[in-house]
Amino acid sequence: SGSQMIRSRRTKPRPGRVTLAAYAVLRLSVFERDGHCCRHCGCGERGLECDHIINRSQRGQDKMSNLISLCPPCHREKTDCRLFIIGDADTAQFTTDNPRRKA
Repeated sequence: SGSQMIRSRRTKPRPGRVTLAAYAVLRLSVFERDGHCCRHCGCGERGLECDHIINRSQRGQDKMSNLISLCPPCHREKTDCRLFIIGDADTAQFTTDNPRRKA
């Protein structure tokens, strides 16, 4: 009934990615590293999200240096291109100016 998308089950993740089980452990490690707080606003809001600094669609990898804790409002700002992260997880700086836009 209706068209349904069938997802293939990969036995190995794509390069730069990890299995779902490994990602769950990685995600918890990111939250612990960030003190269970949003790295942008510092809140400890429930529903903290683990965000890729460089998005997966842009070949961002599933590794600690590319993952950062964001609360839902800050994550939404980043998703809506109103917040940008410069650097990796250790050196992250936040800006509202698009670093890719030419002056």
